[in-house]
Amino acid sequence: FAAVSYTQKPHPADDDKLNAESDRARRRVVSLIRSGDATGAEHLWHKHLAAQGKVLSESFRGSVIELFD
Repeated sequence: FAAVSYTQKPHPADDDKLNAESDRARRRVVSLIRSGDATGAEHLWHKHLAAQGKVLSESFRGSVIELFD
């Protein structure tokens, strides 16, 4: 078992901008699915999740502070 400590750092962009980008990505994915472009939808969603993961990983820096047996 590991205990983790983290501190939240400010996002590189404001939350309103991040929310708008996420909303556009979701709408675009739905549009691609409706048009039958499953490959395009999958590619876009993967790209979106990778970008959002980067924002989160830059905002939360954690470190292991204790390990238990």
